[in-house]
Formats: sequence, structure tokens, C-alpha cells
Amino acid sequence: MKIIEKGKTIYTSAILSLLNDAEGYIENIERTWRGDIPITGISLDAIPWFGQFSLSLRTSSDYPRNGLRYDSADWEHYDFVSSSTNPKVKEALEYMKYMYGDESRDKADSSHLHFIACAEALLDTSVASKLGSLGIKAPEVSDLPIKSSFEYVVTDPDSTISGNYCDFIVSNRVLSRLRNA
Repeated sequence: MKIIEKGKTIYTSAILSLLNDAEGYIENIERTWRGDIPITGISLDAIPWFGQFSLSLRTSSDYPRNGLRYDSADWEHYDFVSSSTNPKVKEALEYMKYMYGDESRDKADSSHLHFIACAEALLDTSVASKLGSLGIKAPEVSDLPIKSSFEYVVTDPDSTISGNYCDFIVSNRVLSRLRNA
């Protein structure tokens, strides 16, 4: 769908811009005794009805220790780029508002399309590459199951569809590959 592809492109650009803006913040995250950054996940918190487009990082103390797997608002590094005035984020917010406000669809359908575009953007290989360049061990995601404890997270805070949209995308990629086998 064109609306998802356009959203993915705009959202990926905004994510990469936010990560560029946050390089200093990420460099200052306390390391483990091995020197690793203890990040086990990243969430794109893009909520159209709140006008929010932000990133959150999950540490090993958030999950699995405290059971906060998808509760990004409770993570230590929630919305760590909230002060960003990046023009790419402004563009993402405008597209998100357009997508959600489209009167030709039900709001639930618009939300679903939006969260799919968000998940596709967060799973883009350029995001994994950028995270890697920042010292975060984030796997590149393809059409194979992820073999890492790191998670990419996009959820619907209203739980219209419950679960992690990134998991849905990976499952559909695997299914598509298997159908063509």
C-alpha cells in the first residue's frame, strides 16, 4: 500500500534523525562491566491522537528483570529525545496527523495502517545499522525469525490490536518467504 510505504519512508528518516540527535545521550548510558550498552530494545512511540513521535530505549533492568517488556512509558530511557525540534520529526508528525485524520477510513483502520508503517520504519536495516554504529547490539531484521534478545517495539497504546506490530511484520515476512518456498 502506498500510504504504508510513504509512512515508512518518512518515519525511517525521522527515526534516523532522532538517533543522530541522541548520539551524546546514548554515549552517556552506563555500560555493563563488559563495556556493553545494556539496551535490550527500542520503541517507536508514535501516537497520532497525542501528537507524539518519540523513541524509547529499554535496558536489561527494565526487561526481563522488571517485566516491562512493552511498557515503554515505564522504561528508564522513555522518550529520551523529547526535546527534539528536528524538521524530520515535524514532517513525521504532519504525515501521522494526515494519515490518522483521513476521513475515508475508520479511525481504527487508520491507526492500524499507521502502526504498520511505524513498525516497517523501525525494522528498516538502516535503523539497525545506525544503532550498531552507536554501540547498541541491534540485529538486522529480514524474513527470518529474529535470533536475538533485542526487540523492536511498536504498540497501539489503546490496544485496538494487542501486541507488538514489529512481531506482526516479521511473522508476515516469514510467512511470505515460506509461501514462496
